[in-house]
Amino acid sequence: MHEKVRPKRTSQYLILLILFLLVVTVSFGYLLMSQSRASIITLMQTRMLDVSNTAAAMIDGDVLESVTPDDKGTDGYERIMKTLTYFQDNIDLKYIYCIRDMGDGTFTFGLDPTVEDPGEFGSPIVYTEALNTASKGTPAADEEHYEDAWGAFYSAYSPVFNSKGEVAGIIAVDFSADWYNEQIATLTRSTVVVALLALLVGGGIVVTIIGRSERRIGFIQGQLNEMGGDAHAGDGQLFRNGAGGSLACGSGRGVQLS
Repeated sequence: MHEKVRPKRTSQYLILLILFLLVVTVSFGYLLMSQSRASIITLMQTRMLDVSNTAAAMIDGDVLESVTPDDKGTDGYERIMKTLTYFQDNIDLKYIYCIRDMGDGTFTFGLDPTVEDPGEFGSPIVYTEALNTASKGTPAADEEHYEDAWGAFYSAYSPVFNSKGEVAGIIAVDFSADWYNEQIATLTRSTVVVALLALLVGGGIVVTIIGRSERRIGFIQGQLNEMGGDAHAGDGQLFRNGAGGSLACGSGRGVQLS
């Protein structure tokens, strides 16, 4: 009876342990991926803001607030374009350009050093909360990507101040959302692989431990069965010897009586 029940219970324990291990592994993988995603976003925002803040600090706000493409060739125009072009050519970013706050909740392109298909001066910019924050004087970066005619991006925005301390314009830096999505995809694949390996290794360890325990229990049970069998055999032999002695004594008394 016990020999049939024990393997069944062992299998149930094994299934429960594997399910527990699976839940723990999936939970750990999800937590790891969530934390890594947040870290990637924070790293991206910090990097973008470093670039936009540095560029904004190098631009004269008094010139920026009034410059237009018609000023091409002037010192102020050329200094702004040279600064933006330097960042465009030497920093790993997609686009860098100026934004004008029209004062009615809308924003338009300012100067753009992009050689191929630049933003047209005065054309509207996609509104984001980070852009609105920068227009009020505080650098900010997008929490979520947005899409425009050039693709999908995460952007950072830094205000440029004039000599009066007012926001004269905004420097925008765009990073492709494709890079971000690629990082997330790579992270997801790595997390899945690690989770599966952990599940396989953990499951193998559980199976090994249970298998060894089962064999040890079987060995101990076999030893107990052997000891029980020897005890029964000894009792039987003792019974037989006792019965034979009684007969001999009886025979002896009979002989003596005769």
